Amino acid sequence: MGGTILKYIENNWEVDILFMIEDEGVTNIVEANSIRYGFNYSYLKVDGKTFNANWLNEHPGLWVDEKDYTRGSPYHSKQRRRLVSRGGHGTLASLIRALEIAIMAPQCNDCPEGTCECDPNPYNNVFIPNPYDNHEDNNVTHKAAIWALRHYKGNIVQYEYAKYHNFNGIHGTFIPNGYMPIDNQIEEKLRWCKTFTGARSNYSADQPNIIDDSVHYHDSVHYQTNKNAHAALIDTIESHCAMRGHHTTGRYAEVFKWTQYDMDGEFRN
Repeated sequence: MGGTILKYIENNWEVDILFMIEDEGVTNIVEANSIRYGFNYSYLKVDGKTFNANWLNEHPGLWVDEKDYTRGSPYHSKQRRRLVSRGGHGTLASLIRALEIAIMAPQCNDCPEGTCECDPNPYNNVFIPNPYDNHEDNNVTHKAAIWALRHYKGNIVQYEYAKYHNFNGIHGTFIPNGYMPIDNQIEEKLRWCKTFTGARSNYSADQPNIIDDSVHYHDSVHYQTNKNAHAALIDTIESHCAMRGHHTTGRYAEVFKWTQYDMDGEFRN
């Protein structure tokens, strides 16, 4: 939904992005994109700790203690845990509460931290992952968000992610009922995506295509594999937007499912 975010920003909407996982490999990229595009962002926290996707499932659902975790992960000293827990309901309950606070009572600059109740319904729209794709974190986030938003009075909108789109309907079928043409945003959306795919694959589009003969063969193969994966994902995202555009008024589009829609908003500026 990057094109839609860009379109909102271009039309002077305030956009806050809540990242469910803090990935130290891309935090600097998130900050740079925030400055470039003009959105606000934060990371979900429970008891002052963020979630990560790299902790091994040795102790699911439990906090990572530095003295008990010695595998050399850069996350072990930060006492983080995985978003998806197989350890029971407790983690999901804390996730729901954290989402409820983040969405229904985001921290303002005037109130002491943790006590802000200035606006119990501050957002016009809340976009959440759909529950039908093939990424378990998206499935858990959807479930937790729906429960967390039970008192929310604005619009709740499900979005899709091309990389994990579920075409076989194993988990159900994502049936969109709204779309956003993004012809004017597609190029910048792809540039935005490239900043993440490059970081995650250890490949940069700015790197040269020719590998020096002095580079080890294994490194050369690894480089080319990552380069191909990087290009393939960007092609997938662009093709997916083009496919969605066939059913809309534009060449490229993103589609959504409106779970909750405040029709009275049609009469408000």
